[in-house]
Amino acid sequence: MMGTVLEDEEADDDTTGGRHIDRPRWLLPTDEVQLLKRIAHGAFGAAYWGKWLDTDVVVKKVLTNQHESRNRQQFRHEVELWFSLNHANVIKLYGACHENDKQPVFVCEQAIHGTLSSFLKDKPTEEIWGALYTAAQGLRHLHELGIVHGDLKGNNVLVCDNNFVKLADFGLSAIAKPVLTPVDKPGSIGAIRWRAPECIQGFMPTFASDIYSFGMCIIEVVTGKLPWGNIPDPSVVRHVVDEKLLPSGLETLDRDEGRLVKRMCQYDPNDRIDIDAVVCLLYQLYSGSDLLNRSAEQDAEYTEAVTLQRCMALRRRETLSDQVGGLPEWFIPSHQVEIGHRIDDGPFSSFWYAQG
Repeated sequence: MMGTVLEDEEADDDTTGGRHIDRPRWLLPTDEVQLLKRIAHGAFGAAYWGKWLDTDVVVKKVLTNQHESRNRQQFRHEVELWFSLNHANVIKLYGACHENDKQPVFVCEQAIHGTLSSFLKDKPTEEIWGALYTAAQGLRHLHELGIVHGDLKGNNVLVCDNNFVKLADFGLSAIAKPVLTPVDKPGSIGAIRWRAPECIQGFMPTFASDIYSFGMCIIEVVTGKLPWGNIPDPSVVRHVVDEKLLPSGLETLDRDEGRLVKRMCQYDPNDRIDIDAVVCLLYQLYSGSDLLNRSAEQDAEYTEAVTLQRCMALRRRETLSDQVGGLPEWFIPSHQVEIGHRIDDGPFSSFWYAQG
């Protein structure tokens, strides 16, 4: 077993000094969580097979200083956000707690089939693009709710029971404090090979950087090789940031596949396509049909499916807004705005006729 429950006010469902403190819905008593075998470790912590009551789970221990109030608030925000999500293509968070040393512990759904890349090895092309299409729907769900994943890489695109493809670990990099481990040392292979150029240079992750990282995941899944192969991280930085190159392997893709990845991985974030376009183009590759030349029946079926997904996403966004304090009143999901023809340019922007 793992220790005791939180000692600060976040753990108590009690009345202290005349003040009632609610216990968070996500807070798990630590004696309900059991660590088994360690399955991964890195700069941000470690992951274990585990048990939560009678459920097989993955337990993630995150390296961060929880003695600092700012870190505790960040941890709680990320947990509440993740806990509130319920989507077929996002790993479910069952709850969280702290160990005795205040190290945060996440308890989440187990992906019994491992990473998408390993699961799809030697699988037919149609199955590969179908799996990537479903993974993209998980990312679209996050983006429609205003959530940036921030740490997309091959190890965070997983396959669960019933072959459901799910995204994992969004937000963890924001609350974890990296430490130097063997995977970070010079000459090693790290997560930097999935990162967008601007993030390598120190800028915060955005929707556009998620698109770039997902493009790297596509390269990994389709080619069966890591982006940039086994070259050390400093060489990756030089190729990506200084030389503005993309990894080898694109030449093995056909024209439409390579074009999709290139549009996702443009050097300038403003030139990258958004997640709605990614989902649409992945559907085209999966179905083997030309979106511009579908039959009326195919077009109606696709339009109905996309419309239903977007309506459901809007309802989920409204629900999430109530649960985690609300999105800004001015926030408009991108799928609600359709750009027409450009009418003017200025020094900082362009103006377009549009419909909302």
